[in-house]
Amino acid sequence: MSGDNTKTRTRRKIGVFYSLGPHFLKTLDTIRREFPETEIAIMVPPDYPLSDEERALADHVEETERDHYSPRDVAACLRLVRRIRSERFHTFVVLFDSLQLRCLAALAGAPDRLCCLPQGKLIPLGRSVVGVLVGEVLHRTWGRSVYAALWLLVRLMPVRIK
Repeated sequence: MSGDNTKTRTRRKIGVFYSLGPHFLKTLDTIRREFPETEIAIMVPPDYPLSDEERALADHVEETERDHYSPRDVAACLRLVRRIRSERFHTFVVLFDSLQLRCLAALAGAPDRLCCLPQGKLIPLGRSVVGVLVGEVLHRTWGRSVYAALWLLVRLMPVRIK
């Protein structure tokens, strides 16, 4: 018996949440290349037609309760969050950088949260729901301020015709 006290290591688990879009396969391929030793679980809507390539890249396929989730249906959203959290993902990946998906990623309970852009690039997402919401408010405030300044410039600048 050797004096080696190696502990059994658990494989990292990555959850990928499907959203309607053309780059789901590219996302799975990118994750498999970036994290070859991880266990990939994909969460897809009921009756989603998985391709052979998608099945080959995923270790587990889990169906969600619904095809689409709306923030207005709080109970369904809470069930989805509980289910995602119960999987104890090390990394949670969404396909779009939207407010709803940023909040879902923040609520997922995974230490790492990523968004895979259509080009196949993985970008980190915010850490907490509060941080996501504050960032969104600041972003929208900045956008509306720029719009208001441009609106004023267009309406108040005199037009000179030569």
